[in-house]
Amino acid sequence: MRPDDSELVIATREGDRDAFADLLRRYRDAAFGVAYHRTGEAATAEDLTQDAFVQAYLRLGELRDPGRFAPWLFAITRNLCNQHQRSRNHETEGPVPETAVDGLERQAATRDLVRRALAGLPPDNGLAITLFYIDGYSYGEISSFLGVPTTTLKGRIERGRRQLREEMVAMLKEHLDEQKPGADLDEMVIERLSTADIWALPRDAQRERLRQGFVYLDGELAMCWFAGDGGCTASAEPRRSRPSWSSKTNPSTPR
Repeated sequence: MRPDDSELVIATREGDRDAFADLLRRYRDAAFGVAYHRTGEAATAEDLTQDAFVQAYLRLGELRDPGRFAPWLFAITRNLCNQHQRSRNHETEGPVPETAVDGLERQAATRDLVRRALAGLPPDNGLAITLFYIDGYSYGEISSFLGVPTTTLKGRIERGRRQLREEMVAMLKEHLDEQKPGADLDEMVIERLSTADIWALPRDAQRERLRQGFVYLDGELAMCWFAGDGGCTASAEPRRSRPSWSSKTNPSTPR
């Protein structure tokens, strides 16, 4: 029997890294779908998806109801997309090399067609359509992720379908299937968390580090501050070595 989100969250808090990997596999495409719908760029969406899961893991102690991991992850992903959009509004993009344009011309044309089609829909309908076609999620799974009733979700998807031409729906399904990330995204998230040196700690020390918000980045102790809108800032302290640990919390102590 497949464990529910609540069980996986509780197990993760107790130091079970495989439980979080299950959550990652379960909601990877959903988080990517949100980011892709907002940015229209697969590479950017993958980066934002990674960031969302890293933040979710580091902030898991803030989740009051373990059963609401899905809508909580959606909120984190949406906030990261908002931050990205604000930062992009202040940037000026440079010209794209001609060789890159030639090599990606067909893919860019398809992407632009899909983006224009989704942009022509109300945002809620466009997001519902994206999540529905990106990985075969059920109505129940998507409604849980978005935190809306199933009947509301079904209405959004049906209205979106009616607004899109039949051939565009087929193109959308094929395009989203091509763009969605693979297992390598899972590996990159796990690697980032391992780099933070959290999973290398014994379970008791791991929980304490998560509670305090301390992580290791590039071998230096860092303190994470979490903003109310889902943002995260890590600042490394000026030290080259780790602090002394007792035998109970020494990272090298076997589990």
